[in-house]
Amino acid sequence: MAPRFELKISFVLTLLLSTTAPRAEVLLRPDVRPAAVINEIAGIVGREFFDKDGLGPFGASASRFRDMALSGAGLAEASEAWLATLGATHTGRFTPDQIDYYELAEVFHRGLGRRRMDLFPPEGVVTYPGIGIAPRTIGEKTFVAYVYDGGPADRSGVLAGDEILAVDGMPYAPIASFRGKVGRSVSLEVRRAPNAAPLAISVPVETIQPRDSLMNAIRESARIIEKDGRRIGYLRLWAFAFSGVEDLVMELLASEPLEGADGLVVDMRGRWGGAPADAADIFVGRAPRVELTERDGDTHIANARWRKPIVGIIDAGSRSGMEILAHGLQSAGVPLIGARTAGAVVAGRAFLLADNSLLEVAVLDVHIDGERLEGVGVTPDIEVPQELPYAAGADPQLDRAVAELAGMLAS
Repeated sequence: MAPRFELKISFVLTLLLSTTAPRAEVLLRPDVRPAAVINEIAGIVGREFFDKDGLGPFGASASRFRDMALSGAGLAEASEAWLATLGATHTGRFTPDQIDYYELAEVFHRGLGRRRMDLFPPEGVVTYPGIGIAPRTIGEKTFVAYVYDGGPADRSGVLAGDEILAVDGMPYAPIASFRGKVGRSVSLEVRRAPNAAPLAISVPVETIQPRDSLMNAIRESARIIEKDGRRIGYLRLWAFAFSGVEDLVMELLASEPLEGADGLVVDMRGRWGGAPADAADIFVGRAPRVELTERDGDTHIANARWRKPIVGIIDAGSRSGMEILAHGLQSAGVPLIGARTAGAVVAGRAFLLADNSLLEVAVLDVHIDGERLEGVGVTPDIEVPQELPYAAGADPQLDRAVAELAGMLAS
């Protein structure tokens, strides 16, 4: 069964972007004074933040954090601490040396206006040089937190939990380590176990387009896990925040290898939310399967629903719309395995600031079935702790989810 035309274009675009010459770098503008950025943040938050009553501490501390931004502490530390006084998720300032900057610029690309064309000329396509990972700093060490399925790091054998020591012999920086190296390979030096000898892994650097990279990761995650004579399907929802994700998920559920699975583990430990309010219907709804056939015989899935047993995985990285999906599945009787979700369930909007940094602000409060999940999250039915450092790719939450589903199928 042929995939949708849009998905074919997406795949081709990914290949083209990964082999094209490096694009112009996005950098902070040194000519924009910190005081101007602080004033811009104050104005946007004052106009847009969803909780007017919650603006008190933010406004009262403005002069203190303005002074902090002009001192040795700098703008980054001052803005982070100042925005934290709002006590809300979906609120922060991001800079072009962070992977989050580019992924959020893609999530909110429609709201960035003409400035997006200036930052990512000529068409405004968001890209950055990278290897398909997202890092997490714990203490003074940096670890690989996410390895995108099918990406350069995944193909090269990088594992979640690897401590990142260096890139080409220099300290790791999420963006700077790969600038000017698209089309070449870098030596990524990692440590896979505490006190173990460093391991050098050759990883190709590609031009990463966030939507296509994460969509491809969803596609590449689909597989069958054999357990106790059962064929367990697995699908990881890396993000739901891009156009085409729902169509992609339906296509994957309605085609091999997942279509022939006895049950499904849906992994909601993603990077971003964005799932629509009715996303749970894809997995537990009862709408009919609809296929459309063109005159040349090419068939497309217009609507597909999962009809077999299902188990979900969540953790603290499951956030926003992914939490709404988890709540919907749990309400429908789907057991959830893992750890409490982020409790990040408000609606955000992004604004490009004069210095080229990106400001995200929570602009709408959200209630699910009358319940507010912001600061609360979704609690799993079966809690399974999982430590990131030196995990060497081990995934006890997935292991437990597979065992749980196999038991359900056997009963």
